[in-house]
Amino acid sequence: MSWSDDGKTLAIGVHDANVNGENTGHVRVYKNNSGVWNQVGVDINGEKEGDWFGYSVSLSNDGTTVAIGAKRNHGRNGKNSGGHVRVYKNNLGGFGNK
Repeated sequence: MSWSDDGKTLAIGVHDANVNGENTGHVRVYKNNSGVWNQVGVDINGEKEGDWFGYSVSLSNDGTTVAIGAKRNHGRNGKNSGGHVRVYKNNLGGFGNK
């Protein structure tokens, strides 16, 4: 879990969510508007079964960029559990690859 500096944006990683297979993982970003928490865009999902996407999450100070770690992602070289980090930017109300 990670907060923006003003405490109005929150990113939550669920590394064991079963989205694209078991333990794929996902991240949800929420913003507080007048005391109501709303999800920003859609879930940011891991790629493959066993990725553990969302194991680590870091939100920028202003809440517009989120870095998400997938501890067990095999990567392009197929190396077992090499892991990776992906960075997403809030663009027009949703988060996409930066």
